[in-house]
Amino acid sequence: MKKIILMVFLMLLTGSLYCDVKQDIDALLHPNILNYNVFAQNELINDKIPNTQPAIKDTVSQKLLLKRPKTCFTFALDTVVMPGIKIGFGWIKYDSTSTQETFLILHGNSGWPLWPIFTTGIHGQVNTFRSPERDGFYTSCNIGLDYLLFPGTFLSPYFTFGIGYSFKTGNNSFFRISGDLGVKWLLASITLSYVF
Repeated sequence: MKKIILMVFLMLLTGSLYCDVKQDIDALLHPNILNYNVFAQNELINDKIPNTQPAIKDTVSQKLLLKRPKTCFTFALDTVVMPGIKIGFGWIKYDSTSTQETFLILHGNSGWPLWPIFTTGIHGQVNTFRSPERDGFYTSCNIGLDYLLFPGTFLSPYFTFGIGYSFKTGNNSFFRISGDLGVKWLLASITLSYVF
């Protein structure tokens, strides 16, 4: 019984190796078939294969695609209604037609000296860009929870939608102006932020 199991295992192993070697040979004989070509990525980067992924080639250089960051940080100031500070850490997801940043943000706002209000909270923020460069107009969605110290203390939901504009200030740094509106104790806010 052990010999039969060993023979079946060896037959499966050699069959698998044969298929892998055959696919590699096919890839070398047919370099235009990207699915099997082990050198396709290098040829794409060096522009040896024409008309592949035109959306990416036309909008972003290949050097930038290889050096795109996967994480980022943000520091922001709430203005106009009630001053506040936000700090956060984010992850970046790239797609062929858009880019998405997902942040986890801690924030605090104070109405002092005009109003005896203080709030702190945590929320998730998702920014969606049409540009793989993460500049220009973008939309945002925020979901979280606020803890308020007003004459009493209570929890408030934080659920907003917004729009903003991102200015590229460096290789991977941006200055942004955004506004949001939704269900939160301060109905709306305008934010100036720096992302790096």
